[in-house]
Amino acid sequence: MSSENLEAYIENAENYLKSYTTVAKDRQLTQMELLEACAMFRQRGICSLLLFGEPKTYHINTMQSASIYSQGIQKLNDSEIVTSRAKPFYDAIGSMYFDCAKVIAQNSSMEWKPDYEYEDDFLYVKFLMQYFFLDSGKIECEKILDGYEKSLEGANDIKLEICRSYISSDNALFEENILELLEQISDDIESKIEQETMPEEVWAGIRYFSNEGLALLRLAELKGFNTGVRYPLVPAIVRDDPKIKYNPNAWQNLDFS
Repeated sequence: MSSENLEAYIENAENYLKSYTTVAKDRQLTQMELLEACAMFRQRGICSLLLFGEPKTYHINTMQSASIYSQGIQKLNDSEIVTSRAKPFYDAIGSMYFDCAKVIAQNSSMEWKPDYEYEDDFLYVKFLMQYFFLDSGKIECEKILDGYEKSLEGANDIKLEICRSYISSDNALFEENILELLEQISDDIESKIEQETMPEEVWAGIRYFSNEGLALLRLAELKGFNTGVRYPLVPAIVRDDPKIKYNPNAWQNLDFS
């Protein structure tokens, strides 16, 4: 990936964001519009990380992603929210803006939307929200995982095993499955690149970085798990505590620092 391309993708993201943030100050964005704005903040952050190797810019952009989403989702009706579309939630967790992640969890729908998401995808995110941020009891969370397992109809699922590792405090189970999940994510992206079904501007960042992977590692650390030093798709440079104070209005200023 050339530096010229990364610079162009950062500029493209900024052009989109100028429009989105202006509109967001005038009217309520739909969930899809919020997610698109978040994707542009994320694109700018990851491309900057790859270009300059400096994690602060990445964490600022995830703050902007998480903040525009957490504010916007509070104004949506429950029927308008598809909970499994959770990348801004992962942004908040990955950069350790845990209060923001809690706000997103509190305002997400706890009802499955079968016309817009798979049940297992929904129950996976619901479990993470309930277990880590909504103070749900172990029995309630185990029921969520029972439903998750039932929805799979006998199929194996790495994310279910990761959830089980959290609730059972099984460090080894987590380590085994987080590595497998990250390899699976990488293989899926590489397949889409090879088949030319994903634009370069999209894969330019996510080929090398998974915000979901970083979020799952943060949650493991909250559980007190011993995690490794190196993981696919999660550069070690972003795993240190960013020590950046969360600002819920960070999205309103594209040059926030």
